[in-house]
Amino acid sequence: MQITKENKELEVSQALRIVVRSCLGRYAKAWDELMLRQPLVSPFLRSWWLDAVGDETARIILVLDGDRLVGGVPLEVRSLYGVALFRFLGEAFLPDHLDLIAEPSKEREVIASLKSWFSLRGDRLFDLQGAAQDARIAQALPEPVRRDVLDEAGYLYIPSSIDVILKSWRARHRHELKRALQHIGEKNVRFETFEKSEAESAVATMRDLHLAQFSGSGLRPVWNRFENAIRAGMERDEWVAQKIVDSNGQPVAISIGFLVGNRLSAYQLGRNTDPAWRDLGKVLTYRKVESACERGVQELDFLRGVTRNKSHWVENRREIIRLRAAHGRRARIAYEAERFIRRGTQALGLRKSGIGKDSHDVDV
Repeated sequence: MQITKENKELEVSQALRIVVRSCLGRYAKAWDELMLRQPLVSPFLRSWWLDAVGDETARIILVLDGDRLVGGVPLEVRSLYGVALFRFLGEAFLPDHLDLIAEPSKEREVIASLKSWFSLRGDRLFDLQGAAQDARIAQALPEPVRRDVLDEAGYLYIPSSIDVILKSWRARHRHELKRALQHIGEKNVRFETFEKSEAESAVATMRDLHLAQFSGSGLRPVWNRFENAIRAGMERDEWVAQKIVDSNGQPVAISIGFLVGNRLSAYQLGRNTDPAWRDLGKVLTYRKVESACERGVQELDFLRGVTRNKSHWVENRREIIRLRAAHGRRARIAYEAERFIRRGTQALGLRKSGIGKDSHDVDV
């Protein structure tokens, strides 16, 4: 089945209809309002993010009641062995906690509507990486659905005082952190937050420090779209960009994250790789925790990649899920072929590259 880019409609019931668009357009405000009412608010579902990271492959599936938005899911479509392959929109940016959105009172109807659309005549593959732990989109996919755990995302509940968090950390971690703060403090550094008007400075600093630190960053091929996302998020006051500046006024570290729905999500960083600055990662992460307390947010999410260093900071974890399904005979054949090739690739010790080290903010 050919999937057109704009305004493809399907009447799925007397009440609801499906519209497929390349961007949210006039539904952006309603989408953002509805997105904040979901069980787990993912910053990667904000309208400005979807607009910035989407390209010509974007297919945003909207579920409408008349002309009122009641649900949807942002996808992108490519061809695999001649079959339409659907993935979450912006997969190249390693988004986490993704799912459909739905008006709470119409969740069952939204799921049923999407399931009807996904099961239309024709061949379709679904490979949804970065799904939320309890993603409802799994109920809408053609059966059977394969569910695999890709990774875990660590998070920290934020009390009103940083002292409460410090007491909850292990003694060894507190000792290492104290030493790192003393080491970096001796260099007469300043901690600064980029203002809304300093988006271009934040973009340039992230470009210089992140790409220097992570030469193989998976963000390189999509860097222009990533910069657009930084600009859009800072314009909406939903990015938090912080930096450490040396005694000469030069940035030596930067961290950016989302501030959406009373949650701060640490996304990417970059730092000077000189050994003299070896403790920058720890100090920058501590500043994120401290900033979360100051801002009164409820949670700091470190997103995927609970590495050994990250595990010292977090007390809870959520699974990051991959969902796969196929509809149609050719799609099932393509699905099995892709699995066969992937197993062979893994056997050869090859690995698809991702952002940084296939996680977010890994250098802590």
